[in-house]
Amino acid sequence: MKYLSSFMIFTLILAVGCDKQSETGEILFCTNSDIGNCVFSIEISVDDNIIGTLTAASSYSSGNCACPESFSRGMKMDVETGLHTYHARELDCAASNRINEWSGSINVSNDNCETVILDIIE
Repeated sequence: MKYLSSFMIFTLILAVGCDKQSETGEILFCTNSDIGNCVFSIEISVDDNIIGTLTAASSYSSGNCACPESFSRGMKMDVETGLHTYHARELDCAASNRINEWSGSINVSNDNCETVILDIIE
């Protein structure tokens, strides 16, 4: 009986100790692709997973995060805290002869929002 109660206490300690709350933040991807006078779409991947497509119709709630005024279109997503890699690729823009691509990494802190600028003028 003594071993059974010791085992139960050990199991309870492990269960309580492993109940870590996940910490999250946000990434807001902003673009000025709308200045190119074309219908555009930008496919965005985070950590090698496609998370969505930013288009001229994309909007976001401005909560604790906002695009600069000249970057009027954005897409926001929740992520776990830590370092993330991203890749974005403009899929179509009939007014341009070049395809824009952006990639990099961003560190997201708990309850913070980080902004990634996808600038077509770069």
